[in-house]
Amino acid sequence: MANKSRKKNETRVGFPGLLVVMCLTAAGLGLCYVWLDSKNEALGARIKRLEQQESDLKQRHEQALLKWEKLKSPSNIEQALERHQVAMIRPAEAQIIRLKDPESGFDASSSVVKAASARHLAQASTRSRGWVND
Repeated sequence: MANKSRKKNETRVGFPGLLVVMCLTAAGLGLCYVWLDSKNEALGARIKRLEQQESDLKQRHEQALLKWEKLKSPSNIEQALERHQVAMIRPAEAQIIRLKDPESGFDASSSVVKAASARHLAQASTRSRGWVND
């Protein structure tokens, strides 16, 4: 008798219940697919937009580099100096202090360098021709 009462208390999922669960699962998977596809499309469009922006920025950078190279040419610098009425001359060889690599043991605080620097400053202060860029 115990066997009969146990069977009566069991609930069985029948064919319609299983079909409903399968349909809900398929609908959920379909919605996930549509959502992922729309996210994929949005990301693809964003990537295209960013790639276009990158190419535009690269082109602007190249143009800026060309403009900079053109502006720093000696002829353009001389024209700018004339336009702004700045009188500059090239320094004499005695005014140029050449520094060597640190690996060679060159001491920038040596008395020779200090004397050359002091001589250079004295010559620059006695000039009567405007400012000189050394």
